[in-house]
Amino acid sequence: MVYHMNEKQIICDKFKKNFLECGRIIIYGTGKMTGFLIEDFPEHIYAVMDHSKTGDIIHEKKVITFNEAKKSDVRIILIAARYANVKIIYERIKGDCKKHGFKVYDISGILLSKTDLETKSKKHKEELTRLYSCFGMADGSLEEHLRNGAPTVFVAPLIYKYLHWLKKESARYDIVLLSARDGYLLDIVQQAWANYRLNARYFYISRSSALLANMKNENDIIEAMHYPFSGNVRELLANRFLIKQPHDRRGGETDEKYVIGHINEILINSGHQRRNLLKYVESQNCSKNTKVGFVDLVSRGSIQKWLSKITDWNITGLYLAKIKNDENESLPIISMFDVENEYDDAYSFLKNYFLLESVFSSYEPTVKCFDVDGNPQFYKEFRTKQQISSLTKIHNEIVDFGKHMKDVAFDAISPETVDKIFGHSVYFDIDTTFTLAVDEFCGRLS
Repeated sequence: MVYHMNEKQIICDKFKKNFLECGRIIIYGTGKMTGFLIEDFPEHIYAVMDHSKTGDIIHEKKVITFNEAKKSDVRIILIAARYANVKIIYERIKGDCKKHGFKVYDISGILLSKTDLETKSKKHKEELTRLYSCFGMADGSLEEHLRNGAPTVFVAPLIYKYLHWLKKESARYDIVLLSARDGYLLDIVQQAWANYRLNARYFYISRSSALLANMKNENDIIEAMHYPFSGNVRELLANRFLIKQPHDRRGGETDEKYVIGHINEILINSGHQRRNLLKYVESQNCSKNTKVGFVDLVSRGSIQKWLSKITDWNITGLYLAKIKNDENESLPIISMFDVENEYDDAYSFLKNYFLLESVFSSYEPTVKCFDVDGNPQFYKEFRTKQQISSLTKIHNEIVDFGKHMKDVAFDAISPETVDKIFGHSVYFDIDTTFTLAVDEFCGRLS
């Protein structure tokens, strides 16, 4: 595969800059970043950790436990993952890391704990006030939001700028579909304020449901099984292909061969899900060749690609950010931000994507599949009632924040400005009790 902007070189350059003088380190994660780093810096990598692959040999390095790690003299752990998942992984392992005295970093060399918060907050409050001057908000109002502790003041400008951008871009489409769950907050904000109103509707879909509906041959299944997943192969069969009772595994059988051994069941499940999803699609009353603007938050275009394969709509992506890759070069996508690759740290919303995605979430779990009547079926809800209540409060504050955004000249405010405002969220003690890092598609739970 050809990686945009030489993805391996970007990762290795970051490692050289941030970790080459640190002695040996432990890498948490077993994906492609780990492979790149072990290939180029084998003597600097003591071992690999991953709770789902303990005991395996990955890229010629043993996957060790925390108990094994603490017996070494290594006290630095690098989470080798794209920024969207770093926080999820850190939340899972931070207890053990603190207990055993490990310092944990991302590839950009950022220590994943808040230090000297009070000093940083004072400095960044001045910068935040300066950035907010373009919104005409009184200092007292900004102070009140900061004391509140909610992330509203950091997220709202990005949301309203994106809606302003969407309104201009969406004029050329017959309908705009706000994909679940990222589109939920956009939907309630655009309904609340006439000057941000879109010809749009909320659309139930997910990577899981769209991918499963597209399994038509062995190659499709192999491609699907190689998307990131944290868990064993039997869990992958149950999660990604809805195989309730996997076969027994033969000795020496590779993961790929084992999954393909279920090809008949997978293709049957896919056929059912394709029909069920298309029944939901038909309920949207969009005729053939309808020009659809498909809204997703930060994406490579996977759902758009899979929807395009099974519908007769003309779909164009209208994303907050498009992550460039070889697959989406041929997809019609317009985005407010262009991201060179998943390890790009040019934008703050990527480095704290955990917060952004949590705020944009809906009050329902992720769509798992569709029933025979075309109704969405959901994964189990992991959030508590208190977390949903906290999220509802934040959403209400963001909607109310629209009174500050009514007369803002967003054409004169760059995307980079609202991204900088969002970036200051890491320097303040904001409430994150509403967050729970779940990615059902990848089998990840903090």
